[in-house]
Amino acid sequence: MSAEQRRALVRSLASAATAMTRAEPREMAEQLRRAWRDSKDPSLAGIYELLLSATPSEALEGDDPSERARAWRERAMRARGEPLELPVLLAEPSHPDLPEIERLQLLGRWTPDPLLAGAMVERLRLALVTRERVGAAQIIADTIRLLAAQRDPRQLDTLELLARDARLSSDLTRQLQAVIAGLRSVSLTPLDASARAALAPLEQRARALRSEQAVRAALLEAVHADPDADEPRLVYADWLTSHGDPRGEFITLQLERSGRPMAAPSARERALLRRHEAEWTGVLHSVLSPEGRVFERGFIAAGSIEASRLDRDLIRAGSWATLRGLDGHVPIQLVFSGRLDRLRTLYGFLSFERFVQIRASGRLEAVEDYECSLADYNVRFDTPLGLRSLLVRQALDERLRALLGSPACAGLEQLGVYYEPERIGSASRRWTGDHRERASLRARYQLLSVELPPHIQRLRMLDAETSRASRPLGCELNFERDADGRLSRVRLDLHPKPSEAHLSDHARAREVVGMLEPLLGQLTRVTLGDVGDYDRDALAEQLRAWTHDRPDLELVLG
Repeated sequence: MSAEQRRALVRSLASAATAMTRAEPREMAEQLRRAWRDSKDPSLAGIYELLLSATPSEALEGDDPSERARAWRERAMRARGEPLELPVLLAEPSHPDLPEIERLQLLGRWTPDPLLAGAMVERLRLALVTRERVGAAQIIADTIRLLAAQRDPRQLDTLELLARDARLSSDLTRQLQAVIAGLRSVSLTPLDASARAALAPLEQRARALRSEQAVRAALLEAVHADPDADEPRLVYADWLTSHGDPRGEFITLQLERSGRPMAAPSARERALLRRHEAEWTGVLHSVLSPEGRVFERGFIAAGSIEASRLDRDLIRAGSWATLRGLDGHVPIQLVFSGRLDRLRTLYGFLSFERFVQIRASGRLEAVEDYECSLADYNVRFDTPLGLRSLLVRQALDERLRALLGSPACAGLEQLGVYYEPERIGSASRRWTGDHRERASLRARYQLLSVELPPHIQRLRMLDAETSRASRPLGCELNFERDADGRLSRVRLDLHPKPSEAHLSDHARAREVVGMLEPLLGQLTRVTLGDVGDYDRDALAEQLRAWTHDRPDLELVLG
C-alpha cells in the first residue's frame, strides 16, 4: 500500500469515528467498510460487524412468510448495497416463500462486505449439513461463489475444515479449494499507529458491545443449564425487554400461561411467534422441520429433525437443551453428545438395542416416550426400559407377543403400534411395514386386546402411512380400558392425509368409519375426537348409521 493509500485509509477511519459521534450510522458504516476493503484487516471486519449489528434498522413488514418474502425482495432491490440494510436482510431465515438461490443473487449487491462473508460461511456450513434436500447442490455452489467474492481472509480456517469433509463431492471440493487459494493470495495491510489512533473511538464502542453480548450469552446459557427452572428464563426475559428485544415479552407471556395448562395463547403471543419463530429457533432452524415446532415457556420445546448428519458445532449447540420432544431421523452423534438431558419424548427411529445401550451409559435418562422397530427377530426384551409409553413400527406379531410378556414392558402405561389399513373400494394394498406384518386392523386389535398386560391402560394405533410420529396421518385410534379391564373404549382422531385429497367428504367419511366396522362387536364406547379437515357432520352421519342397531354402544360425537 502506498503512502497516499495509507493516508486515505486513515481518513476513512477518522470519518467513520466522526460519523459515529454525530449519530450518522449510514456514513459510519460506509466509511468503515471502505477502510476494510482497502486493508482487509481482521480487526476492522470484527468492529464493522459489531457496530452494524447494534445499529437499529427498520424491521421487515408482514407477519406471514409470503408478506415478509415480498418485503425482503423490495428491500434488497431498493437498498442496492447500503450496509445498514444488510443485517436485517441476513437475519431473515430461509423459508419456502423466499428461495435461497434468489436470496443469494440479490445479496450479491453488497459485495464485498465482511458481514456478508461471515453470514455466507455460516450458511455454507448449514447447507452442507442438510445437503440431501432438493436443490442443495446449487445452493451450496452459489453460496461458495458469493463467499469468494467477499475476499475475506478471516474465513480461511473454516473453509479449509469444510474442504476436508470426505462426504463432499469432487466438484464442491474443487470449488472450495479454489476459494481457499484465492483467499490465501489476498494481501493484508496492517494498521499503523495513525490508523489505530483514528480507529480508537470505534474500538471503544466495540468493546462495550462485546461486553453486552457476553451478558446476553451468559443469561442464555443459564437457561440452557437449567431448562426446567423458570427463574433463569424470567431474568433473561427482563434483560431482553430492557434492551428492546420483543422476545422478552414473548417469554413472559408464555411463562404466565404455563401455570394455566388449558389457557389458549393470546393474540399477541401468536403474532409474536408467527413473526419471529424462525429467528427464535436459532441454529436449529436449519435442521428442524417448520412443521411441528412447539414453543413452551419462550423456547423451542419440540420439533422434527430433518438432517441425517450434523457437524460438531450444531451438535454442541445449547438450543437442544430446552427440547422436550424430538422426532425424525435423529443422528446417533447427537444422542451421544448433544444436550438432550431433559428430553422426554424421542420418536427418532433408534434401534431398540441401541436405545438400551444408550440408557445403560447414562444418556437419555429422562426419556419417557420412545419409538422403535420390531421387525428384527433377534431383538431381546430382557432389560426394563423404564418408559411410560412405547411406540413400535414394523411390529411383527411374533415380536409383539414377545415384547408384551417381557421385562421391557414393566411399568409401561401406553403401547402404540402402526397398522396397515385396508383400502376400501380398491384391489391394491400399500405396504409400508415389514411384508410379514398383518394388514388387518381387526387382527392386530384382537391380538393386542387379548395379550396386552393389564398394567398397560391405553393402546394407540396409527395409520402406517404416518412418517413422523408427532404428525400422524389418517386415522389414529386411542383405546382405553373399561371398568372390566377390556380395551373397548376408543377415541377416533383424524389427521390430514394427502392420499385422500381427491375423495369427497362423504367418501372420506365412509372409508374412515368403515375401518371401525369389524370392531363394533367389541366396543362399548366410540368418541369422535379431532377431525382435522374432515367433515364432522358427514362422519357423525356415518357413525350413526353404523351403530344404529347397537343400543349398548355409547356414541360420543362431541
